[in-house]
Amino acid sequence: MNKPCAPKLKNNLSNLFIITGACGTGKSSLVPGLKKHFPDFEVYDFDDYGVPENPTVEWRREATLHWLEIVRDKALRQTKTILAGLIAPADIQEFTRDSNLTIRFCLLDIDQEERAFRLIKRGATQELIDDLEELTDFPQWLSESIFEYIVIDTTKLTIGEVTEKVTEWIEVF
Repeated sequence: MNKPCAPKLKNNLSNLFIITGACGTGKSSLVPGLKKHFPDFEVYDFDDYGVPENPTVEWRREATLHWLEIVRDKALRQTKTILAGLIAPADIQEFTRDSNLTIRFCLLDIDQEERAFRLIKRGATQELIDDLEELTDFPQWLSESIFEYIVIDTTKLTIGEVTEKVTEWIEVF
């Protein structure tokens, strides 16, 4: 389910586009294409903060705060920013109260079987896949949030197709 988008805000120079989703949905894989397509944007991969062997909710929140500090600095300079990573809307709602950012979310969703296949292909154990479930409940996170969002199902898409869909979404604004 997508929340309707607001009118185009081409003059709003402080936009933050957050691309979130479970591990294995393609967030990190689309960052290079977004950097190439949006050279005037700051584009960050959440995982560049460093991902522990067994990520926890506490780690996710700590990493989110790290990235929000960087984004806050960029917003002061009216920079458009894309942040791709494991970000929960509830973890940033407080941040938005004193921010001049317009924040929008894109959820990369995926079928559970395909997700497990992709993670196992990257070397994840079934135990880790099960542990990562505590970090994910993205549709509920977004439906309960104050932010506009779209959902892109990446189950049968190539990374090029995902990048194209995300690019189209960002270009609306």
